[in-house]
Amino acid sequence: MLSGIVALLSGACLVDGGTVELGERDLALTILHTSDIHSRMLPYTFVPSAPYQSNGLVWENAPFGGAAKLATIIKRERKKANRVIYVDSGDVFQGAPIFNVFSGEPEVRALAEMELDAFALGNHDFDLGADNAILQYGTWANFPIMAANWWTDRTDVIGNKQLGDMISQVVSLDVRGMRVLVIGLGNRSSMTSLGEGGNSVGVTPLDPHETLQAMINMWAPYVDVIVGLSHLGLNEDRELVRGSYRYVREEELIEDHGCSHTSEEGLFRCRVMGVRGLDVLLGGHHHMVLNPPEQLEDPDGRIVPLVHSGAFAQFVGRIDMVTRPAHRMDPVRPDWFRREVIDHHYQLFPVDSRTKPDAKMVRRLEPYVKELALTMDLAKPIAFAPMTIQRKNPQGLDSALGNVVADAIRSRPGVETDFVVTNSLGIRQNLYVGAVTTEDLFNVFPFENTITTLFLSGSEVQEMLQFVAARSTSRGCRSQVQVSGISFTMRCDCGTSSDGCCATATRYNGEYPRACAEDIRIGGQPLNPNGTYEMGSNDYMARGGSGFEMLRRNTTQRDTGIPLRTAVEEYMRTFPVCTEDYELGCSEADPRSPYCEYKYLKDNFGPPPCVVGEIEGRIQRRVSQ
Repeated sequence: MLSGIVALLSGACLVDGGTVELGERDLALTILHTSDIHSRMLPYTFVPSAPYQSNGLVWENAPFGGAAKLATIIKRERKKANRVIYVDSGDVFQGAPIFNVFSGEPEVRALAEMELDAFALGNHDFDLGADNAILQYGTWANFPIMAANWWTDRTDVIGNKQLGDMISQVVSLDVRGMRVLVIGLGNRSSMTSLGEGGNSVGVTPLDPHETLQAMINMWAPYVDVIVGLSHLGLNEDRELVRGSYRYVREEELIEDHGCSHTSEEGLFRCRVMGVRGLDVLLGGHHHMVLNPPEQLEDPDGRIVPLVHSGAFAQFVGRIDMVTRPAHRMDPVRPDWFRREVIDHHYQLFPVDSRTKPDAKMVRRLEPYVKELALTMDLAKPIAFAPMTIQRKNPQGLDSALGNVVADAIRSRPGVETDFVVTNSLGIRQNLYVGAVTTEDLFNVFPFENTITTLFLSGSEVQEMLQFVAARSTSRGCRSQVQVSGISFTMRCDCGTSSDGCCATATRYNGEYPRACAEDIRIGGQPLNPNGTYEMGSNDYMARGGSGFEMLRRNTTQRDTGIPLRTAVEEYMRTFPVCTEDYELGCSEADPRSPYCEYKYLKDNFGPPPCVVGEIEGRIQRRVSQ
């Protein structure tokens, strides 16, 4: 692994500026930050929940997002700062219809227009494959594309030379004399295709701890401030600085790494130290807002701010850091000393109707907007939702919208399987009360997933649900799947217990806690370990996404080619029509009300299907007190 990291150290991007003598004064550095824009190039509406509202994103200021408003905020905050850079933590692709039509071109051009200084690659930046990523970034990007922890064979024997040539590991920015090093870390946890060397993408992920520390050690003597730019996710970001424990098998054991034997045969728990020398870490992937930033303590007792600035172009984060010369001499360069962060201040700017769109960005996007309008009828009405149908259950089990989606898959002609299991995170937004349009379904299902069927034995169903229970346990016993035609109970308290179904519980890849699934019923009947069942899912899960390796290995898969979005739309059209009582609440004083939306649909298209969803207890959990 270390040999691969050493090979990466030459992959740097250097940006020169004018020489300025910094002296030993306290100096400020400002970093503007976005992440997980997910193709929200155009303003959109949704109903902000309490966490959004607490950060200033409220319904009265809709619509939200859009590249033109992002550009206004970025330009405005640049003017207010003395030394400033703008960075993004990845996943600019996928999430709105503009990506489905233009494959990422407007997204990359928008970032280039905003003079982005560094970009960390995310998993969704490869949703149309490596060739599309190379095409879009290679054609339109004027900023470094970064993933220091991705290794590729530059000979194209087992790697991807074009991708390897495009990716930078670090960028050194001269910010009015202050040399700022940005180290980019690409996503690895969700990119199943990157889990093995010599794959279709052509890269092999390296250990982010070792990679980051190696980069810091090499570059520290030549820079003033070191910035980590990550798309690893919140927990991995924390572990980069705080350190973590890993489970390794005896044959992988390394001496003197603080390893101790566990109660599980052949597994050792080893301490991984946090990195030293990082000044600030800006992350993404989990769509979180940390306001204020978390204060992480590294092994030397230094405080490293961890910044996450949300997703979907809803916020721009700004962190202002005061730096001071550290006077820590380097034996190779005795005249050198670094700066360190002694204080910081964070602001979060909502992107909403209060911000005037940037005229230059509006002109940049105008051709795409016109063609999009000709290509898709996003306002086409499908049905009416008399209440908000939630994608999440407050208790973390089966959800109202999850049940609708799973039922839509199972009942679709050409599918009609015994049961369905689909990942909860594939359902990205609630269906809000009011008219349900094509655009709403794109917001709920932004990814171009299709329905896949496959046959599983009863024992394979048990193995899959054991993994679901373990993965859900690691997330507070909140189910990571939605189901139809099947029910089960997650046992989230196995720990070291070996009673009942816990006797069969395992720790998957050493990453998830022991958990098991019990009371499994398909079609109302207890699971037969020796039986055979046909399951419906989506192509992402079937390919091993979200860790479902047991599905990836299955050789009975059949991709139906039926888009998940289409199946749900067709299923909604089978719902009974809404009663006319809904129009009684419509008044001219509130034309945006759901009642008026219903009246418009009824008057122009006839009474619409009335979409409802319920939590039915398909998934239960057991946690002993």
